Amino acid sequence: MSSNALMTLIPVKSISSVVTKRDGLLYTKVVVVTSGNTIEFRVPHDSAPGIKALLTDLVLGKIPAADQAAPAAPSVQPAAPAPQASTPVDQLRQLAELRDAGILSEEEFAAKKAEILARM
Repeated sequence: MSSNALMTLIPVKSISSVVTKRDGLLYTKVVVVTSGNTIEFRVPHDSAPGIKALLTDLVLGKIPAADQAAPAAPSVQPAAPAPQASTPVDQLRQLAELRDAGILSEEEFAAKKAEILARM
């Protein structure tokens, strides 16, 4: 920021409108109208739509301002893990049911069966 630039903080709740105006070949003027003031600043043409959209979303409350608390996120309960069969025999039965239902291929069944039997 240059030494002669003045930094102005604007409370979002005081902004009444945001407009853009072309300002030369390279820049667009963003005009922020507040209660009592109008603040103008120049930005490159390709940046102006994003800045205007951001400021408009802040004014409309679509994005919480820094001085506002963000809405509480809904609590999400993690899914309970599937209960494991208590014995290797029970695990083999469940595995066979999955194979018979077509959920597991014969190769997948054989590989998992070998793992279960190796742990016995």
